[in-house]
Amino acid sequence: KLRDKNCHADFFIYRPESKTIYEPPDASILLSPIQSRKFVHRPWTVIQYAQFLGKLFRNEGAPMPEVYAYCTCQLNYRPRQAYIDPTVNLVQVSYYNYPHIVTELEPLTEEEKMLFPWKWEWNFNWLRGINNGSNKEKIKQENREIKFDKKQATEENRIAFRKWMAERLDRTFEQVILGRLNPPKPTNKVAAKYWRIQDSKHEAAVEQARQDAINKMQ
Repeated sequence: KLRDKNCHADFFIYRPESKTIYEPPDASILLSPIQSRKFVHRPWTVIQYAQFLGKLFRNEGAPMPEVYAYCTCQLNYRPRQAYIDPTVNLVQVSYYNYPHIVTELEPLTEEEKMLFPWKWEWNFNWLRGINNGSNKEKIKQENREIKFDKKQATEENRIAFRKWMAERLDRTFEQVILGRLNPPKPTNKVAAKYWRIQDSKHEAAVEQARQDAINKMQ
């Protein structure tokens, strides 16, 4: 694979009828596991998900809420940067025509250009057995750092969105409270069946863990 990309997204909802802001449930709760991992890498799927959130959390008889996305990507180990304009209401954007919301990729610095593969110093230490050739621990450490960076980014995005809404609503930062929305219950047979399967799998895993713990104590 010649391209590496690691992306993160936080979504926020504004209800104009009450002038209140909310943070929806995590995408891993509302989507399948593979969907929640993959959709943030593509602008058109980010737009689709934002519009899905707008329909899902629209109050009956109220106008469509506004949905904003704070999306960042780390492309080929570049520094993480925003790739979607966070001030655009994605509910009003067509996922067939969205170039105006995608930000330009920042150019590489001279120091970063020195990291191109054709500028590496190649050797054959791995053939001579000088190193063990395993990147397992390095990869584990990178994954821990990515997880920490995403958690920190979420906190920063919450603050940034509250500040932006405070300016927009002519309020102080303290007056703008970010609420939390609970995931709705399944409203169709397919979704209900899916969540019943997930619940049964979870219960089976918990019971197996309990039995394993009992066996170890005996």
